[in-house]
Amino acid sequence: MMKYLAKFLTLVLVFSFIGCDDDDPTIIASAVAPPTISSELNGSTVVLTEATSNNIAVTFTWSPADFDVTTVENYELLMGMAGNEFATQHSFGTTSNTFVSITAGDFNNLLADPDIFNQTVMRDADDNIIPAQMEAKVVASLGSLEMESDVITFSVVPFELSVPPPLEDFFVVGSFLAAGGYGIDWNAPDGVQIVATQEDEVNFEGFVYMPDDGSQFKFLPTNENFDGDYGDTGDTDGSFSGTLEQDGEVNCGTPDGTGGYYLIRMDIEGLTYSLEKTSWAVTGEATPNGWPDDDNDPVGTADQDMTYDPATKTWFIDVNLVPGEFKFRANDAWDLNIGADNNGDGSLDFGGDNFSIDAGGSYRVVLDLSNSRQYTYSVTPN
Repeated sequence: MMKYLAKFLTLVLVFSFIGCDDDDPTIIASAVAPPTISSELNGSTVVLTEATSNNIAVTFTWSPADFDVTTVENYELLMGMAGNEFATQHSFGTTSNTFVSITAGDFNNLLADPDIFNQTVMRDADDNIIPAQMEAKVVASLGSLEMESDVITFSVVPFELSVPPPLEDFFVVGSFLAAGGYGIDWNAPDGVQIVATQEDEVNFEGFVYMPDDGSQFKFLPTNENFDGDYGDTGDTDGSFSGTLEQDGEVNCGTPDGTGGYYLIRMDIEGLTYSLEKTSWAVTGEATPNGWPDDDNDPVGTADQDMTYDPATKTWFIDVNLVPGEFKFRANDAWDLNIGADNNGDGSLDFGGDNFSIDAGGSYRVVLDLSNSRQYTYSVTPN
């Protein structure tokens, strides 16, 4: 009997230790205290200027929320028009940081966005710009728990953007429009726009996707009809002579009759045009194979070839990058490469400076050449 009693007491002692384990992994979070957004902006007026478009105009800061645990929480900064209780709002996305900064230019564009605030510049009787009345708050979350900060209100004085004169343009229309995802073949309103710069109104350029062999096209001065159209000086439709005329012209063709993604350039003064077939890649020290060694690698195996998506009219690639520089080039060569916007016109430049990335990881890199002379790119974590 004493032996069984001893065993029973031993089991009770063991389970007592288990029940009193201080390292119990079960952690229960609770909403203790919400974040507190900085009051420095509350009641203030922020004046935005075009001259300081690239400078930080506002930094929203807040104290950490208290969920009674040490787990990292997420924050979402929301901004809306004062008085409408965030019925129309802009989210700056979720972050684990306790601050969000916005430049004067981005803030101004946000105010003018017709899908968000639609706050075009308004003036009073004395021609002074009327400030926009704004409000902001922070939402902290941990799992299904959420807490909101108090709302702050402030005024923002936007600026009127200097609108440049419209670019001169032509339109490429032909038998490729349906296959290229542009619209109806030979339909003037569906023509692909190519443009000239404001300084040089005679040299037009743009990228056009003509996937089918034997594609034919013409150049139109408007996308309303075929009045004043330009074609090739050759003898038969589909010719490529590189020269243009308006009377007795035939349909233009590609240089070798094959389809592809073409850089088209046209000189309306010299009545010449050219087509260069391109296939794009991202390359550089940030990419898996580094910068290409063109002397020993003539086929460009270092290049990370991109894929063209007709639906979005962009080139893209999912690639692992490391910190370093990179840029885009066509056809495994440097004759045609694209880098940063060196001249500040809002478009990536041929031969522009290298881009750089600070943090390694898996990214989707997108090159958008669909808007003539307004070329852009994006690098987004996967």
